[in-house]
Amino acid sequence: TYTTAVQSAACLVCPAGFYCADQTATFRDLSTGVAGFDLCPLGSYCPAGTGRNWPPCPAGSFGDARGLTAAA
Repeated sequence: TYTTAVQSAACLVCPAGFYCADQTATFRDLSTGVAGFDLCPLGSYCPAGTGRNWPPCPAGSFGDARGLTAAA
């Protein structure tokens, strides 16, 4: 999860295809401009709410694009 404000009462779930990262992340929440998530890496998939523990693609397969949302 990430937040859009200091001492926020609620956290936001990282969108599918991304993982929650630190403040140096590339992507920003378009509604707020706040950084906090980055594209899921090659060879992995990231359902909504993924942190830095993104799951690898199943044995015998490979995700050849960043930002995958599910294992195919």
